[in-house]
Amino acid sequence: MNKQTVDKLYSDIRNQSGQPFDAIDQWSKDSQLDNLKMLAQRLIDNWEATPSLSWQFRSCLTRILENLALTAGQPYVEALFDVLQLNPPLQIKLFEIATQLASAQDLSALDRIIANTPPEFDELWMQLIQDCVIRGKDVTVHPNMMALWDKFKSEKHPLTALPLTLFEPEADLYRYIKSFGVGSAGAVIAFGGLSNDENNKPTSPTMPSTIEFTEITDLDSRQMISRAVETWEQYSNGSIEARQFRTHKTVTADTLLDTDLLRRLGLDCLEGASPADVLIQLTNANDIANSLFSAGSTGGAYDRGRGSAYGRLMMWQSLAGLMNMPDDTPIDDLAKQVSQCGWLVFEAKSQWFYHVVWDIGIVVISAEGDVISVLAATDTD
Repeated sequence: MNKQTVDKLYSDIRNQSGQPFDAIDQWSKDSQLDNLKMLAQRLIDNWEATPSLSWQFRSCLTRILENLALTAGQPYVEALFDVLQLNPPLQIKLFEIATQLASAQDLSALDRIIANTPPEFDELWMQLIQDCVIRGKDVTVHPNMMALWDKFKSEKHPLTALPLTLFEPEADLYRYIKSFGVGSAGAVIAFGGLSNDENNKPTSPTMPSTIEFTEITDLDSRQMISRAVETWEQYSNGSIEARQFRTHKTVTADTLLDTDLLRRLGLDCLEGASPADVLIQLTNANDIANSLFSAGSTGGAYDRGRGSAYGRLMMWQSLAGLMNMPDDTPIDDLAKQVSQCGWLVFEAKSQWFYHVVWDIGIVVISAEGDVISVLAATDTD
């Protein structure tokens, strides 16, 4: 540790001079972990006394945490938890730390560290375990991870409803995990406008649909169906429409390709839309799962979502609602039901959709063919 060097950098931060990020990054490259920890301590100790510098302190402390989490090696992870135990006055998203560690660190090294971290970090580890599962990593061979998982399973932690393996609809979820670099973050999103090309033209009904239906939406079904996009409405500018209808005779996904039935459901999101304004197409459960996971894990225009672990849980909760299955249905049973349902996506030129990035339109036909479930969501900045 070089106290004089740390003092100099801390002075630069206070005086808003120099290039503190360059120095922090270089210390990380040179494995000067004691310097990073000492600087973090100085920032935290003086945080409340210098409110005018809170932005500078926050950005530098965040830079330290990112370097420690994203640089491979057990000493970096140990230093990270040393800093976190200083209780930095940041609104740290546990899922961000979990994702950074899962993407950059060796699981065996992480497993050794789990046993030596206090219980206050158990939730972080739980989210990391699921983040690793989504990435296709085998967590079951790591004893400390499994010990923690078994402990929380006995306590019925929400995340333990998720299996430690993936099912068919989840094959591509890893592509939509939010990624983090030092000083950067980003995500590929799995939703947005449909392609209106020669193969996906709007269909106009040749004759009115004769299928009758009754709306059966209630509060529980609305909450279940919309679970993956709930933060769009809670923390952003989003709007959600989640509806369910029982048909008086069996229908198939192909039935909904005739937009007359979809328009007759009386959806708010289609108000004012003509048949030519509606685009609907067949899809599969994998694409729907990707959209729901992406929406739940990364959030809408003004929120950061709930991260990979809870994004996966929210995805399955929405899928259960869309398939008209009870909310306590085991996920392996939900996965078996997927192939029996019909899956469609839609969009419309209506005033309800914002037509920016955050647009979702999903229709699912239940396995029995007698329930139509709809989820529409839109958000804007």
